[in-house]
Amino acid sequence: MRHSRLYPEPPQLELAVFHEATPEERLLAEVCARLGAAGAVPTGYLEVIPEDLPFERPTDVGAEAEEIRVPAERVRAHLAGEVPGRRVLRAGFELRPLGLVVAGYNRGAAGRHPVALLTSAEAIESGWAGRRRGRAERVASAVRGLMRDVCEATGPLYASLGVETTLPGPERLAGAGGRLGDVFVADRLLARVSGLAGRLDGCFAAGHSEKWSGGTYYSSWGPFNDAGTTVRDPDLPARSGRLLGDAVARFARGS
Repeated sequence: MRHSRLYPEPPQLELAVFHEATPEERLLAEVCARLGAAGAVPTGYLEVIPEDLPFERPTDVGAEAEEIRVPAERVRAHLAGEVPGRRVLRAGFELRPLGLVVAGYNRGAAGRHPVALLTSAEAIESGWAGRRRGRAERVASAVRGLMRDVCEATGPLYASLGVETTLPGPERLAGAGGRLGDVFVADRLLARVSGLAGRLDGCFAAGHSEKWSGGTYYSSWGPFNDAGTTVRDPDLPARSGRLLGDAVARFARGS
């Protein structure tokens, strides 16, 4: 069930990260901590489930999920797992100029879910003309900064930033045939998979790439990179998704 207090208005912008070693509940708490450092304020609305309930997709939990509201100062305790019997599936925040930002899990294997931040992309999608341009630029700048901060602070194996995209866990990344947004790729993945850096450089040759602490960020859409570079290639998101999916599968096999 979609709850309006925990469901940003579409189209949705997703910033998602996957870490192969950090427990997903701790990763969710760390990502939410970066939201707080950026100035986000908890709304107090949480979606919680029994702490031992397994799921692949968050929608699998069905009636086991419960939306609750707690004092804002108690949100951190819930995220830290200090409430016996329950774990947080989604948490709501308000962050200027983005508005509602919802943190939660994407589809993945049990215990290995990517953590995603969702917010409305309406300002970026439709706001580049006339008086709306200023807001669009502020939103885009905030998103770029948040993407970099989250990646550098949490050290994910891979991450994605896009509109109406969904970053899956490694078990589905290679075969999903999905379209990724702009991507962050960790140095440890680039080092493990021979030739990956060169293939990504070629894939994003007409776009923009930059070195961040712990990895490289590859972008093909101007609002999401400081150079303002946009690639007019509708197939690039699918190609980059296949390339990253294959690399992550090889990383998991140790090859």
